[in-house]
Amino acid sequence: MTSKILIVDDERNIRRALKRLINDIDVEIFEAGNGHEALECVDNHPDIKVVISDQRMPKMGGAELFERLAVQHESIKRILITGFTDLESIRSTINDGSVYRLILKPWDDDELLLSVVQAINDFELADENKKLHDKILTINKDLEKKVDQKTRVLQVNIKSLEMSRRILDELPVAIYCINEEGVIIESNEMSKTVLGCNGAIDGLNYHNVFSDSMIQAVETNSKNNILVDEQKWMPMLSSLNGIEGKILIMTRAM
Repeated sequence: MTSKILIVDDERNIRRALKRLINDIDVEIFEAGNGHEALECVDNHPDIKVVISDQRMPKMGGAELFERLAVQHESIKRILITGFTDLESIRSTINDGSVYRLILKPWDDDELLLSVVQAINDFELADENKKLHDKILTINKDLEKKVDQKTRVLQVNIKSLEMSRRILDELPVAIYCINEEGVIIESNEMSKTVLGCNGAIDGLNYHNVFSDSMIQAVETNSKNNILVDEQKWMPMLSSLNGIEGKILIMTRAM
């Protein structure tokens, strides 16, 4: 993409001389005869990358122009051309960073051309960094939204599991979920009552926990009532939804 450059000088011959010099590189050049015209040009072409201005001009000097550009268009690189005797008057402009590069009269063509090339490169590098920074911010915001959404879903799922757990424990039946390896992966409070134990049975193999009649019910789908502490329990075998394994449900027999 062709870079846009603005040359500001109240002398037409100086503008033409600078234009001939800078035309050696791939640029689109605009001209302004004073600071006010320069500001208007930049407002109309906000993609200008470099402004080259003389210091001594009527109405608005280069230093004042650059101070205003630094506030309104801070990304633009600003090259000031001035005589040695003007250095003291533009000290504050140099110190506050309003000037990217200072070129003393009479300028050296190679130095000036190199300064313009470096200014364009620095502008484009800063612009790429800004775009990358903005992209990272956008990605981070999207990630934060996704994390927030997943966190809310997780919280809902946790509450749902807690509610399911409470409901399961309140049921007046004993429930044993057994995976294909024979390990009890889920049970409720009533299941412990049937077995006459207080400790956790999840993670244990049902062969080490169940009575012989309960094992028979699991392995043969026997419907015979099971007697536990003089209470008869009726077994019912079901399959786990989408998982290899079985569910043994025992209800009190009338």
